[in-house]
Amino acid sequence: MQKSHINDLNTHFLVVSYHSIIKSSIKQILKNNDFHNYLFARNGHEALRIIQSHENKVEFIISDWDMPIINGIELLKKIKNDPELFMLPFMLLSKYWSVELRQIYAIEEDADIFMTIPFKETDVINNLLNCLNNFKHLTYEKKMLKKMIHNKLNNNYMEVLNLGVQLSKRDLSAKASILTGESLYHLEKYDQAKQVLKKSLSKEKNSKAYDLLGKIYSKQGDSKESLKNFKMAQERNPLNISRSINLAREYLLQGKIRMAFELVNDILKSKPTYLDLINIANLYLGMGYLDEAYKILKILDPINDTAQVFYICCVKLWQKGARKSTLSLLSRCINKLPQNHLFLYYLGIIFLKKEKFLLANKYIMKALKINPNYEPAKRGMAYLKKIDPKFGLFREAP
Repeated sequence: MQKSHINDLNTHFLVVSYHSIIKSSIKQILKNNDFHNYLFARNGHEALRIIQSHENKVEFIISDWDMPIINGIELLKKIKNDPELFMLPFMLLSKYWSVELRQIYAIEEDADIFMTIPFKETDVINNLLNCLNNFKHLTYEKKMLKKMIHNKLNNNYMEVLNLGVQLSKRDLSAKASILTGESLYHLEKYDQAKQVLKKSLSKEKNSKAYDLLGKIYSKQGDSKESLKNFKMAQERNPLNISRSINLAREYLLQGKIRMAFELVNDILKSKPTYLDLINIANLYLGMGYLDEAYKILKILDPINDTAQVFYICCVKLWQKGARKSTLSLLSRCINKLPQNHLFLYYLGIIFLKKEKFLLANKYIMKALKINPNYEPAKRGMAYLKKIDPKFGLFREAP
């Protein structure tokens, strides 16, 4: 075994799958090849908790695609869109179902390795070792792309453009073109962004580029071109439900309500994931369709990553006067996420509005205990102290 491969044996793996047979198979393959550092997670949500806790070292992710709550492709997207995690090598495993479309989706989201199930031990190890070697010996273009991605994820869009100019001397790759187009979009340089993206699409079709062009044309008020490009994005990558959701949003913006609802109904019939449903609810909330959002959220359980959507729904329900629905959703959120400050704070505010000051003090104090820097809770407590200076001391209501 080469010296570089011997060093790779210390790599710390996180194996993510809901299926015990997949986890045991990967474990045996790693063990057979003298890899002994590995952790396991049942789904993407659990994997993110392990990674974000920093209690265990994670240097390589091997993830199954099909899992509840957060699946493999959704975990990949979260990892590759995190400025601290995007350089983690990621192997995505998929069943043969829609394998060609899944491969397109995986490539667009920057999976480092895509493999089908069942897999051979030699293929897993060879891909794994090649990936580790590639990460240690980045080409010039990959080093530049790494810098571009890091700056984009940290909203340093001008630096992304500067790096893109350097790369353009060698002709921009599809990835570099999209990064440049995204940065120009955020800097509101729409015509330049369109030029870069169209040139990229003339070489290689990519749903990200079409989707971004749809957003640009929408910003410029060109309804025909925006719909055309959103549809092209959906056709290029039909498994990426966010493409369909963006198309539905554009239909709503253009007043094509029936077409939007038909599209969403098609999504709902296609066995959407938990996060797909959350994104649909978020779409409805953003476009003013509160009842439709509530119908979805009331059958889902919140997790910390999605708490904000549930919180916004609670606020809007209360503002609408739907007291019973608000308290029902809020109580379930507190029951599922007792350590989330958002729901405790808002329950405190509801009691404050009802002039039940002891209960308001209790729940706002609980929120501040969890997140002492949460400004709305600090303002709520300041208001309570004006009513009674003794508030601010944690005490149970009778």
